[in-house]
Amino acid sequence: MGASGEAAADASLDDCLAPPEDFAWSYENIDRKVDGPSIICNATFTLENLGQEALSAVLHIAWDDTAEQSQFWEVEPLRLGQSWTEHVNESHLIQNAYLRVTHLLVVRDVPECWRLAANAEQPRWDTITTPIEMLPCP
Repeated sequence: MGASGEAAADASLDDCLAPPEDFAWSYENIDRKVDGPSIICNATFTLENLGQEALSAVLHIAWDDTAEQSQFWEVEPLRLGQSWTEHVNESHLIQNAYLRVTHLLVVRDVPECWRLAANAEQPRWDTITTPIEMLPCP
């Protein structure tokens, strides 16, 4: 196979991961309410593209409202300078409830890396994503 065939092949995982300096995540607008034994915290989870190329963010989101629970993967494109936000919360009542971003993988949005952010890769995401610290809610 010639050089042109190799260029079309998928890049390695290390080549596809966005460098840590190219993105940042944070909790913003943290609001804590304490009412007796109940504590409710709300915030905005923000992920920013700080680099020089488009990125794709693979996020694992989980929620529990004490009656129902769910968890799912979401892939969000991040153009140059773009931010993505998600409302998150932690409630410590008689029963705990939450909406959390639990894991993150940020991939370079270039053709040789597209497969890594494709739904077909979901089984692999469990092993290559980075856990996200929970919203601090005493």
